[in-house]
Amino acid sequence: EPLAWRITQSVVDFCFLLDLILTFFMSYRDHEDVEVCDLRRIAKQYLRGMFFVDLVACVPSDLIQLLSNQSLKKANTSPTRLAFLARLMRVSRIFRILRLRQLARLQDIGIVQRASQVIMRFRGLRMTGFTVGLLWVVHLMACGWYLCGALHASPDVESWVARRQFPDQSTLLDMPPEVQWVHSMYFVMTVFTTVGFGDISALTTKEIVYVSLLMMIGGVVNGMVLSSVMNILVETDRKVVALDKIISLLKDFADHTQLNASTTQKLLMAARQHRRNSDVDFAKAREVFASFMLPRKVMADLPAKLFKGKLAKNDIFRKFEEIRGGCALPPRLTLFVASMLRQREYNEGDIIYNEGDMPMNLFMIASGICAFVALPEGYYNEADLSPYQLMGPRSYFGEFELFTARETRIATVRCETKHCLALLLPKGYLDDIRVDFPAFATFLRSLTYRREGSRMKRLAKHVEPLQYEQKACEDIVRWIRTVCRRATVR
Repeated sequence: EPLAWRITQSVVDFCFLLDLILTFFMSYRDHEDVEVCDLRRIAKQYLRGMFFVDLVACVPSDLIQLLSNQSLKKANTSPTRLAFLARLMRVSRIFRILRLRQLARLQDIGIVQRASQVIMRFRGLRMTGFTVGLLWVVHLMACGWYLCGALHASPDVESWVARRQFPDQSTLLDMPPEVQWVHSMYFVMTVFTTVGFGDISALTTKEIVYVSLLMMIGGVVNGMVLSSVMNILVETDRKVVALDKIISLLKDFADHTQLNASTTQKLLMAARQHRRNSDVDFAKAREVFASFMLPRKVMADLPAKLFKGKLAKNDIFRKFEEIRGGCALPPRLTLFVASMLRQREYNEGDIIYNEGDMPMNLFMIASGICAFVALPEGYYNEADLSPYQLMGPRSYFGEFELFTARETRIATVRCETKHCLALLLPKGYLDDIRVDFPAFATFLRSLTYRREGSRMKRLAKHVEPLQYEQKACEDIVRWIRTVCRRATVR
């Protein structure tokens, strides 16, 4: 074998062995979707599962070949042992193919998910993927077609490989493997595409049975690939037309308002980015949840999984559940709200909304810390803008102006940590919630006034500028004192 092939084979063998060892140190998720990090449980899970398959796949082919050669040198070697070694080599190769399932784990990695989403946006790449898939199926069927001829009792007489002649009277049997592969691929492609030139055909019973199977598989695979490609073309054209209308409208607006070129470009870039992130028809999703298409058990399990479980734990739902005496929320409520939400990311120092802005959204914090900020009494420098009420994960804000029909915001909110993820509920969807879930809307409205009163009291005590870490320590000390005071009274 060439040196490059031996080196490649050695590297592959090492990678398989390394993966076998590292699997004993890789966590997994149990049936309750809880990550298991205990090494003993990981080892038991692996040994009871695919360990044997992975172990056989790690057996180097060179080692099997060495054992076979040594067995051949011994005169007393039984044919059973030689047959076992031959089968072991074939099984090892088959198990290596099975180990490709490990690639499925990559889809759980965030960067891989984002990369796949970006790739799927490009029409050419998606069509290339379907083409590669088609060629892979053709390759497998071409290998089977060649074996169908090579495994005849007399392949040099009966098979299609022997009947395939060249101008110099030589047959395909005399050609190197790559030429035989090309001719097999050519025949399968003519069957899949229903062209059928007739220069290669099936005559023996084995060939007729295989070609019959090949035509059935080809019709299904070819139809799937063509329909998928057509769907990509139609779907992409529909999105492009819709985006072109929006871009044209914004360009007319920019011309009418005499915006400069750089501002116009930023406006168009923002519109394109928003369009990419809003392709999902959430109204259709709400129709599904409103109907009885989904079993109740499925709908009951969904709220705890929405936005990685962060939505159901938000105070807006948790406090409503408390006043219901701990009864579980109606699953449709959480699903309806989830279908209306939009995700927005903020960085440290970003103003989420300013006092005087139009109220457009209710905000639920999924991660990070936000704060109501204001200038302390007697301070007039913008640098002294500091927090007086902190809001961490599971908190929400921005509801007061929406429920009281105020035209402008009466406070300023800022992101205090390096990264903050918020779930936005647009103002227009609150009316739908009021109609479909009046009890929840009434509770939220009554709670809004109490929360606003608490905010105003904190604002009145805001007399000096503090960083959010200092403010957090101050709140913790105040909470500890309150707990101790209540314990003393009891």
